[in-house]
Amino acid sequence: MKKAHIGKTKKPDLGMALQAAIAKHQAGNIEGAAQHYRAILAVAPQQPDALHYLGVAQHQLGHKEEAAQLIQQAVKLVPSYFAAQNNLGNVLKELGRQEEAETAYRSVLNAQPQFAQAQNNLGVVLASQGRYSEAIEQYRACLAYSPEFAECWHNLGNACKKIDDIEGALTAYRHSIALAPYTTSAYLSLAAALASRQRYNEALEVYRAWQKIEPDSPVVAHMI
Repeated sequence: MKKAHIGKTKKPDLGMALQAAIAKHQAGNIEGAAQHYRAILAVAPQQPDALHYLGVAQHQLGHKEEAAQLIQQAVKLVPSYFAAQNNLGNVLKELGRQEEAETAYRSVLNAQPQFAQAQNNLGVVLASQGRYSEAIEQYRACLAYSPEFAECWHNLGNACKKIDDIEGALTAYRHSIALAPYTTSAYLSLAAALASRQRYNEALEVYRAWQKIEPDSPVVAHMI
């Protein structure tokens, strides 16, 4: 009698499963992506990318404590996973755990001093604690490596304004607008900084430039 052939159970292709989950995530299906990441972790509970991206998804869904725990697991498994370390800092920052967020960002920068997102994020954490001079130092370090980082220019402007360096703030805001002309928050910041020095005609010109970008904005209509 021939023995019955028993086929081997095919192992799931985790790489393909992860790519499918990431595709869902990038398409905006965050809950669907989270389900896929969990399915991967059910098979491979120490898969660092799945832990990291599930943490990012949970953060986006508002589950910040779980997000921090998941990303911490990924970083513990792979200490050189700097993108995860940076995102861990982002979650900790939003949880109000500023000192831990600062530690996370500095861990990234100790190994990769040109990691622009971590430099900018560290500046934000420092500024949130009133450490504006330190924040400015970080923003300038970031821009030395990434001079086209519009958000960082805007953050630099905000920090300069806090220490009453209005000219520094104006320069930074103008850089931000030049690099990202459709980011309207920079127009508001620039106009407010000009108005704080009674430079009302210049502020009005900024609002008019903003109106060209966003003609239906009730905010800019009110200002003009």
